[in-house]
Amino acid sequence: MLIKKIKNISLINISKLIFTIRSIYFRIKNNKKKKIFVFTDSRGYEVTNPWNKKNPFSSYIGNLIKNYNVEYHICEESSTTIIDFLYSYKTQIKKGKKYDIVIAQVGLVDFSPRPKNMLKKIIDKKNNKIKNINLDINYFYNRLNDNIFDEIYYNEELSNLYSINYFESNIIPLLLSINNFIYIGCNPILHNWKGNYWKNRPKDINIILDYSKLLENCLPSQNVISLLNWNEKEIMKRTVDNIHLNKYGYIYLDDILKEKINEVSQCN
Repeated sequence: MLIKKIKNISLINISKLIFTIRSIYFRIKNNKKKKIFVFTDSRGYEVTNPWNKKNPFSSYIGNLIKNYNVEYHICEESSTTIIDFLYSYKTQIKKGKKYDIVIAQVGLVDFSPRPKNMLKKIIDKKNNKIKNINLDINYFYNRLNDNIFDEIYYNEELSNLYSINYFESNIIPLLLSINNFIYIGCNPILHNWKGNYWKNRPKDINIILDYSKLLENCLPSQNVISLLNWNEKEIMKRTVDNIHLNKYGYIYLDDILKEKINEVSQCN
C-alpha cells in the first residue's frame, strides 16, 4: 500500500512537470495567437488516473493550449465555484491582462445540494473572495439557516450556495459583463446509474439544471455549450460518474469549442 502510494505521488509529480513544460512551450509558440482564459472545476481534467490530476492535456484544454495562447486555471480549489472564477478573472484584469476569449466550466459546486457543514466551510474559505467581488457575505451565511431541501442526506441537512433569484440578480450580471465569455453548462444527473461514484446523489441534484438553463438563456447561443439535453445513453458514454467527463466527453467539448470560438470571434 505504501509503495503504491509513493508510486502514485511520483507519477503525479512527473506528470505535473511534463505538462507544465509542455504548456510553457505552447505559450511561447502561440504568443501571437488569440489569448484565451480557461477556468474550470474538477470537470476540467480526467479524474480516474492520479497522474492526470489537473493535467490540461488529459482534457479538451490540451487542444486549446496547442492552438491558442492559453492561460488555464484547473480546479484551483477543493470546491471550485463561480466565485473563484470571478475572483481569478478580476485579479488578472487588475494586473492589466486582456483576453480574446474567456471560457468557464463552473457552477456545479454552487448549484448542487450539499451538506450545510460542508457549505459553511466553503463560505469560510471564500469569505474574502466573496467580499472582493462585491457580494454580501452575510447573505451566504444567512442562507445556511434556511430550509431549502427536505432530504436528510447521510444524516445531514442540505442547502446550496445561493438561491436562483440571487444568482439571477447578483451573479449573472457579473458573468455577462465579461467580454467574449463562453459558458460550458451542466448535464443531467441520472439516479439509476452512478458510474464509478460510490454514493447516491441527493434526490434534488438536478436543480443544477435550473441554474444552468437560466444562465444559458441569458447568453447568445454562440456563447453557450449546453449539455442540458444529454440523454441517458450520452451521459453514460461521456462521463465516468454522471459529472466528470471521459475521453468521449472531452472529444465532444473539443469539437464544439472550436465552433464556438470561431463564432464568438466573428461577432467582434
